[in-house]
Amino acid sequence: MLSYIKKHYKGELSLEVSYWINTVILSAIFALISLVGIDNIDVTYHTKFWMVFIALYFLFIYFVLSPWMYIGLWRSADNHIEKYGVRFWANVVKILLIVSLFRTVSNFYGVGFPVIREFFKIITEQDNIPTYQIKVYNDSEIEILGGINFGLSRDFQEYLKRYPNIKTVRINSVGGRIVEATKIAKIIREKELDTYAFGNCFSACSYLFVAGKKRTLEYGAVLGFHQPILKGVDEENLQEMIDNGKRLFYYSQIDRDFVKKVFETPNSSLWRPSYKELKEANVITDMAIANGDRFVNMSIEELKNYLHYYPNFVPFLDMKPQKIVDTFITSINKSLPRLVDKMTRQDSIIARNLKIVYSYTILEKIKSKDSFEKNMQKNLTNQICGDAFSIYLQKSGLSFEYIYNDINGSNIITILVDSCDNNSLNNKKRIDR
Repeated sequence: MLSYIKKHYKGELSLEVSYWINTVILSAIFALISLVGIDNIDVTYHTKFWMVFIALYFLFIYFVLSPWMYIGLWRSADNHIEKYGVRFWANVVKILLIVSLFRTVSNFYGVGFPVIREFFKIITEQDNIPTYQIKVYNDSEIEILGGINFGLSRDFQEYLKRYPNIKTVRINSVGGRIVEATKIAKIIREKELDTYAFGNCFSACSYLFVAGKKRTLEYGAVLGFHQPILKGVDEENLQEMIDNGKRLFYYSQIDRDFVKKVFETPNSSLWRPSYKELKEANVITDMAIANGDRFVNMSIEELKNYLHYYPNFVPFLDMKPQKIVDTFITSINKSLPRLVDKMTRQDSIIARNLKIVYSYTILEKIKSKDSFEKNMQKNLTNQICGDAFSIYLQKSGLSFEYIYNDINGSNIITILVDSCDNNSLNNKKRIDR
């Protein structure tokens, strides 16, 4: 075998053998291996091993096999001319070889190199997709946080086996691997699970969300869409990915014009539809206020980890309490005073030690002070105790005070919210906006 390999490389084999067997047939064999074997490897399991294997396979094809075939074939053509004095078929082979070489180089830069580079990032853990976390609540809800990375579908399935009573998948993700997202979406659809998006659900995360039987969006959360992309995928395979994605959306009875816009949005941008657009297109079937009691029961470290998935809050998480207050107040005061509604104006926000004090003016006459105070106490407690960041601030030692004055500047009521417990919460009611 080694002797045969050397003979081809030196051009010592006949032109017929070098061309038909060592180039045409051998290329067809490796193309078949790529199509049937390499393309169907499931990197969900033993991810790094298979990525190293595939990367080495591509490197072998482009830097060992191809140079060996082309150099040996060119030399065989030269030897054929020298031995037989016939140039026609030798020159035809050389022309075909040049065309093939051009295609190989083009294929390497368009497919091989992007795949190898992407795999190298994943293998060396330099991938820009965040790691994922999976949590289970009350044996009935499973939560996916972070990036949709290789291995998530495997772990997700294992959790479902371990907790057979799970009915809802809670998701907060910037997106990630479309292959993994498609697998998870299929599992969600087959098991008829509900989905609940909170925070951000972007890109591949939307596949998970739309697969839900009942699809709930938490008020304040954002869904973001664009067409898929996979490094090294050609136009034909990319179109197949898009078609598969469309079928997933159609299966959930999403409006076709909406689906068209999703898959026409370039991967370099992100379409964030309004709640109204999402509702009208049947992307969301319900909306909900945050389930505050789960935040109340979290430790401050758990809240900190949770809030890391909300980019707007990240800068505050490593600040000392007083610095949080100063930064928070400076940011809010830039937009004050402002009308909250037709009868309420927010005038200012100030700090008193570790207390955040909001001042409002009620622009209309209050019919019943007792009723107004009761309603505001309930609403403000729900607002503070249903918000993860507010509870984080409380657990950091901060409190909230709300001062309501009439148009003459006289105080109507002052409400202090300095702690939250499960008995104070009244925010589990679903809302449709």
